[in-house]
Amino acid sequence: MMKKGTVISLEKGKYEITGFIGEGAYGVVWEARRIPDGEIFALKTVQFRDERGIYSFQQKEAVIGKLEIEIAFLKKFSAEESLAHHIVPLVDSGIYEEKPVMVMMRCDHNLNTVYGKRVKNSQTFPFDAQTFLDWIAQTAKALLKIHSTQTEDKSEDRIYALRDLKFDNVLCKDSNLYLSDFGTVKPIRRKLNLTGSIGCTPEWAAPEMLIPAAYENHEVKYSFSPKVDIYALGLMMYALITGKPTAAQKLLGQYLLVKQIELKYGEVGGLTGEERQILRENLWRLFSAGGGTVGFGAEKICT
Repeated sequence: MMKKGTVISLEKGKYEITGFIGEGAYGVVWEARRIPDGEIFALKTVQFRDERGIYSFQQKEAVIGKLEIEIAFLKKFSAEESLAHHIVPLVDSGIYEEKPVMVMMRCDHNLNTVYGKRVKNSQTFPFDAQTFLDWIAQTAKALLKIHSTQTEDKSEDRIYALRDLKFDNVLCKDSNLYLSDFGTVKPIRRKLNLTGSIGCTPEWAAPEMLIPAAYENHEVKYSFSPKVDIYALGLMMYALITGKPTAAQKLLGQYLLVKQIELKYGEVGGLTGEERQILRENLWRLFSAGGGTVGFGAEKICT
């Protein structure tokens, strides 16, 4: 059992567990010290319990598969390449107690921390205008790298989509952002797909990832393209600026909860008139002389 003081041997070296960082839907993350140089990293492995109890055999296979997908995808990039494209670099990987393990760069926190500060004090921004623009550019650069990475079948029609971009999966280090958690990454067609696998978090999903497009052989099918990652980026930026989720996401949540709301993804997903006004007002505050970095032409950005 992994705990503080456990020493783990992986492909490239040994690591001692020094503390607990956090856990998600299928992974648990520990702080680890590399032996012998003492450098600190984040070490991720799978867990076989959730709030409902112990996982079944099928659930165990599923969570192991997600971490294996994540490791295999990150191995496509060198550490230098990952850092340059704002993707958290894979340092090492291996097996411990029959579970996959990966070692990553240790970051300070994730965007949920930043968002929490924005919600707590609606009158101030926990970032300046330049940082906000940098974050948009960095995340877009990471998505471009993911979308342009060669798939295994080398088909020009198929590219990778992340499918689960959200605050929890965007790490912060030295005021820079790095995408993490690639267990849902999947090769899909450049245009539209029909798939039964959605692999997303509903609060951060584009409507087409949640609303069925067709039924084939008694199975629900969804139709979407890699553009769903750009939609999620828009949701993140809106939430950071306003400190609120969109009404569209609340409506999708209600749809998933009761399944009695008739939705078509061409009719839901945009901002309301009130939300557009709130966004304009907050952008003006951030990019004006009193709210953020001067010199970005707030009157043009906010119109």
